[in-house]
Amino acid sequence: MGKQLSEHTFRIPESDVVHGLGPSYTAGKFECHREHDGEDGVMRIYLQVPHLRTEFRTPDRRPEQAVASPGHAEINGLKQLDRMGSTVAPKLLALRQDKQSDTGIVPRGYIDYLVWAKVPGESMDMKRFWGLQEESRTAIRLVFKALFSELLSIDIKPFPESPDKIIYDFESETMHLEGLRAATQKGTSQQWVDRFYVI
Repeated sequence: MGKQLSEHTFRIPESDVVHGLGPSYTAGKFECHREHDGEDGVMRIYLQVPHLRTEFRTPDRRPEQAVASPGHAEINGLKQLDRMGSTVAPKLLALRQDKQSDTGIVPRGYIDYLVWAKVPGESMDMKRFWGLQEESRTAIRLVFKALFSELLSIDIKPFPESPDKIIYDFESETMHLEGLRAATQKGTSQQWVDRFYVI
């Protein structure tokens, strides 16, 4: 495992659990590579953490919050895309869903490890995009529309919607979409509407 790329923490008061929110968790993203072949990847670790103002409870009480993995949207989305053989998102390389040890921050709470392939390219640089010829910008838009439409058709919508979720390689002219950590799923497929997406 290499350097940490980002971290996001979602913690709620214990009283909010009864309203369907939660569980509380933290998610860290890291660079990684496989030892036997050196393939580069990206790992996300989801770890259940104590609810707000409960972190100092005694170890014998913290297990009361332990739950199985709630099925984070990113995990569900990448599994679904992998089953379909889709190339919208980077290829899913590994998934392990486990429990924390009895000495974990939430004893027997969930911990999920998700690894996907590192794809060529960088997050979309809008300054560079607008410096391209109109023909090149149109080609990029068409690729984006095709990829995003595929996600919408299977009810996966990256959130927040921003250019940095677009990984584009100008050399190979290939595109992938990342950022499914906070994706939304409404239970119905959706369709592309031009006026909703401006790039």
